[in-house]
Amino acid sequence: MERWDIYDERAEKTGKIVNKGEALLPHEFHLAAEVWILNGKGQVLVQQRSCNCEILPGVWGLTTGRMRMAEDTRTGCARELKEELGLCVQPEELRFVRRILRRDGTHLIWDIYLLQREIAPEALKLQKEEVALIFAQLRRFAAVDAVRVADDAALPALAEDLRQAHRRNRVRTEHIEKKAEAPDYEALEAEKVR
Repeated sequence: MERWDIYDERAEKTGKIVNKGEALLPHEFHLAAEVWILNGKGQVLVQQRSCNCEILPGVWGLTTGRMRMAEDTRTGCARELKEELGLCVQPEELRFVRRILRRDGTHLIWDIYLLQREIAPEALKLQKEEVALIFAQLRRFAAVDAVRVADDAALPALAEDLRQAHRRNRVRTEHIEKKAEAPDYEALEAEKVR
């Protein structure tokens, strides 16, 4: 059974540990992360989740995951990349972009990382339980644009590209719209002040 460390709103461990999926109190959070894989052409690698996934089956998105007990988000991202894509990455290769405290009922402290690397999608070894397809021909983002996530400029553009990929592949889009919702700006402003 996978277990999660619980954190407070300041991203400090509370000492509480829960089993995956256990209900959390309103002030309790756990760590999750996503990785933007960007090649030299400015293309973002996205993946379609397997239709067998428990959460958001069949949806196009980025490599994401929830962190296990005693795991930080950088180490967890490297693990998720290995598990889902068969991609070996050293945690220090992942560049931290942003942290979002999600107050949308998911109870997530959501860290975003950037990995700049040339990857041949056909060379990846997909975890069939989690990933159905890989697609890297979306709108091109310059590396500086990907980092503009901090200004919320790149997320809506990427979400629109993902919606278009859904339409082309006749996959439901309602989940992408939820993923692209604006973060809690009040919490973000508080982070900037610290």
